[in-house]
Amino acid sequence: MHGDEAPLREDIAALLVMLARHDARSEALYDPMAGTGTIAIEAASLARARSLWMSGREPLGARVPALAQAFAGKAPPLFADTRPFVLANELDAARAELCVRHCKRAEVDPYVESVTGDFQALSPEQVFERVRARGLDPSR
Repeated sequence: MHGDEAPLREDIAALLVMLARHDARSEALYDPMAGTGTIAIEAASLARARSLWMSGREPLGARVPALAQAFAGKAPPLFADTRPFVLANELDAARAELCVRHCKRAEVDPYVESVTGDFQALSPEQVFERVRARGLDPSR
């Protein structure tokens, strides 16, 4: 396991988060089988209005002259005070460690808490406690 390439493409992970209609302003996101963190990273990045994290790759649109300026600067977050919370659980300790490293590299580590273990052993109340600790309503 090299940790160089995500088994799930970043754009697909971001699309899954969007399709879930996740609202990071008021909802935590729990990824019970986080693997190396692709969904967690994209959820936190979307919440902070950061472009898709693409492992050092440049978005194709940045190469189009008419669009290059749009990709040059970072857009400010629509809701700048949003503090997303993603709970990323992974059974495999090596993958969980990669998740932590990837979150740091993507600069979303303040918003992602990594847990190692079987997701079935993490009770709803334990998840709710972590959500409450981040100032979010666990009922959402």
